Amino acid sequence: MTSSLILTQKHCKFLFDKSNHFNVFNLTRLCKQVQSTEGITIDISRLEEIQQQLIISKLEYFSNHCNKILNIKDNLITFIIKLDEQEVESLTSKLTLETIISESEIIFQPTNIEVKSKDDPHQIKNILGAVLLSLVHDLLKLQKVDNQIGLFDASSPIVLHSALDFLYDTNNALMMWQVLDKWTEEHNKSYRAEVNPRMNSSSNAKNLLKQKINNVLRNTNISTIGFKHLLENEAINADFAHCDFRWNSKITLWFVDDQAENGWNNLMSNLLEGLNIELSCNRSLDDLTLTINSARNGIFAKPDLALVDLRLSESDLTFESYKGSDLSGFNALNQLLDTWPGLPVIIASASNKIWNLEKAIEKGATGYWRKSEDIHEAVNHNAIITAFDIYEQLLDKLDQAISKIKFRNIFVLAKLVEAESVKKKFKSSPLERVISYYVNDLFNRVSWMIWQKQDESRVIDSLFLGIMEIFNEIEPYLWASNSRTLTLHPTKKVSAVKEKTDKRVINDTLQYFDEVNRVGGKGLLGSYETCKSVRNNLPVIHGSSDGKITHSKIEDIELGLFLIWFLMTKLNEISK
Repeated sequence: MTSSLILTQKHCKFLFDKSNHFNVFNLTRLCKQVQSTEGITIDISRLEEIQQQLIISKLEYFSNHCNKILNIKDNLITFIIKLDEQEVESLTSKLTLETIISESEIIFQPTNIEVKSKDDPHQIKNILGAVLLSLVHDLLKLQKVDNQIGLFDASSPIVLHSALDFLYDTNNALMMWQVLDKWTEEHNKSYRAEVNPRMNSSSNAKNLLKQKINNVLRNTNISTIGFKHLLENEAINADFAHCDFRWNSKITLWFVDDQAENGWNNLMSNLLEGLNIELSCNRSLDDLTLTINSARNGIFAKPDLALVDLRLSESDLTFESYKGSDLSGFNALNQLLDTWPGLPVIIASASNKIWNLEKAIEKGATGYWRKSEDIHEAVNHNAIITAFDIYEQLLDKLDQAISKIKFRNIFVLAKLVEAESVKKKFKSSPLERVISYYVNDLFNRVSWMIWQKQDESRVIDSLFLGIMEIFNEIEPYLWASNSRTLTLHPTKKVSAVKEKTDKRVINDTLQYFDEVNRVGGKGLLGSYETCKSVRNNLPVIHGSSDGKITHSKIEDIELGLFLIWFLMTKLNEISK
């Protein structure tokens, strides 16, 4: 006698995700309890028509699972349906599975069928670690594992919907089946004692990352920018309005992966849920090029960070060699950094080749995430611990990338200053060389600070001192030593301070523009005085610690770079 499984609406949450995508692996899980030597009858007639259609369209995958996982090979499987006859014929005609169709039944014998369609969305890489990340996602929702959890019934909280695309692959599904089977056998006090701490640490890591993202978004908002008070002046803001300077209310993450739409996008969206991160997917280098151009034209949001898979093309060699050609993901990295220098880019790969990590560092990546690990055939709960390792490493790499986002506006300002320095007036001058060195030093220092997790305050102090050196180099351009007049205001003599006239050159120039532009409040001059005050109170200047010594801040660097950019644009304007 065949065993029966009657599916009703109470099974839908287990079988379909929020977007009504069918989870074929979970249907296989439900069949574990109704296996019979004489076959299985599955009644889906009580489900909605669209749900019945989705199940029938995936019968080939279900057949493979029954064959390899449930070991049902010689028995018949019968689906009881309630659909229009023509509709059933249309659905089954697209299958390579041999079926017998009656008025209300579809009958077939499970066989192993290779689905070869190039356009099939489930022809994905066999990434076992990615499947286990879905289990981590479900476990984190539980927060704690106390008693035994039902794993093969519709009430199970382990739904694995975030990896449902990966689970169409029978090898992935078999591995997950073994993990769940092993869990059922080994679920005891010692097992929970190992898994629960990992759940707790992962949950805490995600909460800390969420706090950091929210802090960064607040601190890179226009209300906290170092020169916000200057942009309130219409004349100054008009000069700056065309610049590629921005602030967001959320983090835009460009996800570059040839399998993005075949599982990874769904998985990553679930893993990053609640972090105020918006994913934007690109499937290839060509897609990325188009998206970059669209972002430049304001059609798409520019990235705040990027996550790039190493293998984006079929042309990537299966066998990697030390001196072989770069994998296509490195080309994507180059494209992104050529367009937005300083952009935090995380390389993602299942590769365990150390030279790929070395290349990632050399080419300017912010982090390297091993998105999958080798899962041995003898699967046990250690596979779940490995999945937690992969997940926590992802959070750690995102934390590094978020740390770099804080410097985003500094990178933009530095490139604006550099663009002014290569114009005719400053070409091949000491000022151009100092600025070129500063820009390179800026990118290198911040990158190494992120990789090595160095003390941020020391790096920021050093970068701020570099700003003051640029001010020293720009002073000679702002006055004529023979006439002792200001370059940008020839009728005004430079103020003298104990015969050191050059010490007032920048002050007098900025005061002049405050008057011309009717800048109220702190103004340009007051902003420069702030920069000097910050410099004088740095620990590296005083060499000791007292109540007056403070570290510089990111907004101080922003303010200094803005003032330098302002002065250089004015000098370039009069030299045209």
